[in-house]
Amino acid sequence: MKQLRYVIAGLGLNLHSRDNEKLKNYLTSFSPFCVNEFSKDTIHLFDFFTGLTLDVNGEPIHSFDWEGIKCEIFMNDNHYLVKFYLSQDEYYIIKSDKQWKIINSNIQTIDERSSFCITFFLMFAYCFASIPYNTLVIHASVVIHNEKAMVFQGKSGTGKSTHSQLWLKNVKGTYLLNDDNPVIRIDDSGILYVYGSPWSGKTPCYLNKKFEVAAFVRLSQAKENKLQKLSLGKSFASLLPSCSNMIWDKRVHETICSTISKVCIYNRCWTLQCLADKDAVMKSKSIIDQLDDIDNDVTNQKTEIESLEI
Repeated sequence: MKQLRYVIAGLGLNLHSRDNEKLKNYLTSFSPFCVNEFSKDTIHLFDFFTGLTLDVNGEPIHSFDWEGIKCEIFMNDNHYLVKFYLSQDEYYIIKSDKQWKIINSNIQTIDERSSFCITFFLMFAYCFASIPYNTLVIHASVVIHNEKAMVFQGKSGTGKSTHSQLWLKNVKGTYLLNDDNPVIRIDDSGILYVYGSPWSGKTPCYLNKKFEVAAFVRLSQAKENKLQKLSLGKSFASLLPSCSNMIWDKRVHETICSTISKVCIYNRCWTLQCLADKDAVMKSKSIIDQLDDIDNDVTNQKTEIESLEI
């Protein structure tokens, strides 16, 4: 069976279906990430198969909503199983090994509804298949200015997208990289990058680009604008809630926490209590103007840590 191949943040996915051309046409947000072949630098992440017969078995361990759709997760000693409900009695299923290398689905027909479900399944699998590679899928909105990325975090409704739009309006040369689920990855040379992804919420922004992270900024609504630098410990506490995680799986949770700890060493985390105004933008923009000083602090911190390890 011919495969569809996609590369997201240097990690490759293979999709297998009876009608790959039809599937490709429906997965429009994945188009910028489509490749004919993986390069020698691409890490093969997983294979995703449609058209199988699957039974629900395992212990129910978690349920949540995604885009208003009910989802349930089951687990046993050998695999995960995720149910995606279209109605109370109708659902799609994926079944994966514990390493998220082989993902099978019971999706038989490729259409608008099933492709919406496949988009979710691929994001879910990507989140947890990618964790061995210093990778995090984070709930955030990202703008690019002077080839540097500002990653805005916060609880739903706190104004991540609004703050990004204010940047686009008030800071010349700024554009949006992703508005919901960008990918954070530390590459082999030790550079902290944020990548665009096929998952951008309600904002159609699917750029296959990467940029060095200038800052992670956790937003909260307030009566005045106040920017504050975070310590390493508070940086960890700020990043963890924004990352896709499975706290019930010790291996997954510990690996994600380890990657977050590595990210914290880059000294890139801030909080911004803010109004939805231009002054709030100027406060967060000031971080980019301080990057040289921040990088010097990072170098000093790494030297201190290395000396302690010796």
